[in-house]
Amino acid sequence: MNSDNDFLMALNEGDWDFWLLRPKIYSWQAAALVCEIDPEMLLTAYTDREWQFHPFDWCGKEKDFKQKFTLIDENSVGEGFYVDFDKVDLKGFAVWVKLKTNWRVPKRLEDFAEKEITRKVSETGEDKVKSARELSNELKLIGALLEVLIDKSPLDSQAKVIAFLEAEFKELGGFSKSHLEKKFAEANELFQGSK
Repeated sequence: MNSDNDFLMALNEGDWDFWLLRPKIYSWQAAALVCEIDPEMLLTAYTDREWQFHPFDWCGKEKDFKQKFTLIDENSVGEGFYVDFDKVDLKGFAVWVKLKTNWRVPKRLEDFAEKEITRKVSETGEDKVKSARELSNELKLIGALLEVLIDKSPLDSQAKVIAFLEAEFKELGGFSKSHLEKKFAEANELFQGSK
């Protein structure tokens, strides 16, 4: 059996440059990256609603890969980094790995997650980054409150709510018309989709 240093399916720096620029990847590819396996070295097939993997030699990484793949797959929807047909948002996934797991991860993936966490914290001005699930729940709350305001108050349209908030709270920042329109569009889409 080869040592980790001799592992033929390991990622090199050029591979990391490629993978970390991808916005979304399959959950099995994410598991491979965590295990420092080059996803392109895995022979895959999707049969009977299940992924099949056939590398030449796992070098002792098969169990770790399959466990991580299962956990990524089971957590992707609830943690908010699922995209579509078994794909995950790479940035959301990396943040989840960093904040929610105790996995030992490759340095390049850890640095990528740290960079994304720093970016999110600086964008929001908060002390910590929120998980995709927390952000999703906040947007649903905004959508629900907006619906109640429109249905039960004199502010009977989204345009009136935006105009009121912009005038009332302009000194706080974050209450510009364009920002509110964007935030309300995201909130409405998520809230209406969850009904």
